[in-house]
Amino acid sequence: MRSVSTKTPSVSSLLHDCLWPGYRPVDVRREDGILVIRLQARKKQAVCTHCGKLCFKRHGAQLRRAVDAPLYPHQRTIIEYEANRYRCSCGHTCTECPEFIEPRAKVTKNMVLYAQQLLRCAGLTISAVGELTGLSWKTLHELDKAQLKYCYETLDLSDVRNIAIDEFSVHKNHRYATVVLDNDTCRVLWVGRGKSKACVQPFFDKLKERGLCGNIRSVACDQNAAYPSLVRENLTNATIVYDFFHVLANWRRLVLSEAKKRTQQAIAEQLRAQAEQKAKEQNSRLDSKQLKESVKRAVRGLTGIDWMMVRPQDEPDSKKRRERLLETLQKDNALLAALYPITESLRLLWKTKDTEQSYRLLKTIASLLLQINRTYNFKPAKSFALMLKRRSDGIVKAGQYGYSTNRLEGVNNRIKVLKRTAYGYRDMEYFGLKIKSILPGRNVPSMYERLDGVAVIGNHYWSGPWRG
Repeated sequence: MRSVSTKTPSVSSLLHDCLWPGYRPVDVRREDGILVIRLQARKKQAVCTHCGKLCFKRHGAQLRRAVDAPLYPHQRTIIEYEANRYRCSCGHTCTECPEFIEPRAKVTKNMVLYAQQLLRCAGLTISAVGELTGLSWKTLHELDKAQLKYCYETLDLSDVRNIAIDEFSVHKNHRYATVVLDNDTCRVLWVGRGKSKACVQPFFDKLKERGLCGNIRSVACDQNAAYPSLVRENLTNATIVYDFFHVLANWRRLVLSEAKKRTQQAIAEQLRAQAEQKAKEQNSRLDSKQLKESVKRAVRGLTGIDWMMVRPQDEPDSKKRRERLLETLQKDNALLAALYPITESLRLLWKTKDTEQSYRLLKTIASLLLQINRTYNFKPAKSFALMLKRRSDGIVKAGQYGYSTNRLEGVNNRIKVLKRTAYGYRDMEYFGLKIKSILPGRNVPSMYERLDGVAVIGNHYWSGPWRG
């Protein structure tokens, strides 16, 4: 009677089949603290790449090495195997290629998976992963870029309706990049170098190629001349929405700061005239040092007054400072006192949903600024009033839609942290993919969730045999 073998494979053989399919370890040694494992093929054969037949006639061999995932913590591991060459009956030669490594690669697929999983962890830079794995910075950069391109190179833009566009600083010396954000999901859609029309046009070309230009309802942007003109040329159905943050920043920088400088200059001239008159009456020389100290004490109360005037009135920590501010303005700063109420009117303008009420409020603000210009001969007020009239449609629509670039300003802060963590990025494409990975959008699985236990090699993904 014929007996049936009930022998089960050992745990070690199962482990070898998972780590190195078709090979078995024949030797283990240490070289300079590195674990070197010698592998041997279980079968002496290869598949011909020309005709697809099995080849058995050995034609030569080459000893190769590759970095493998560590079997023990903090223990670098290298596998060593012979890549046999075979001559096929069709006349062509072929080289056997193990399943666990790409042809001519220096890193196994298990090591690619291990390194990419470390690169997906937040807070771990390429340099830190290099210290853990022993791989070079260039190799890890290519592995990380491969998985980022697989996840974020092509995004679905069919459901995008409201976007925001803004620039951020990439390097010093005024080098910028532009980022486009989905205002509904806080998802980064596109990142490109530069902020000119030519630099941002590729994003709109991408929308045209997919036939999605008509889907965009609103575009929130600052007062950069390039962005509104691009929207008018490419997105005929979109409404331009001007951001309150940038308008308020321009209000403080172009109007309030100039008014503060003018007030300080007027105080200094008044004190100097008084000091000269006093010195003339006493028939003595003007003490310039004492005059400088007097001016410094007199204008000390105006320090930071432009910032205080743009802060919301309902902030509890600024209540006492605001009361002192009002007292200072009412005494001897007529220009600043006239400009003070306009800040809250501007803030109310972006909160108003009614179109007619918004236009009336904007007209009132512009009239007040023109009146201030006539009363005090203060040209920045007139320039700001004319700017409000030119961009009245986008400002009124901002209150209706309720969108702005405030979320994009938060995104810019995240980008700055990412840039400082890596000490800057040379590869702009890689930098853009990293930005998309840290801001995939609300209710969207992160890259780690998408590729859990999967390695991206080239333009495809690979999962080990242990995943079933």
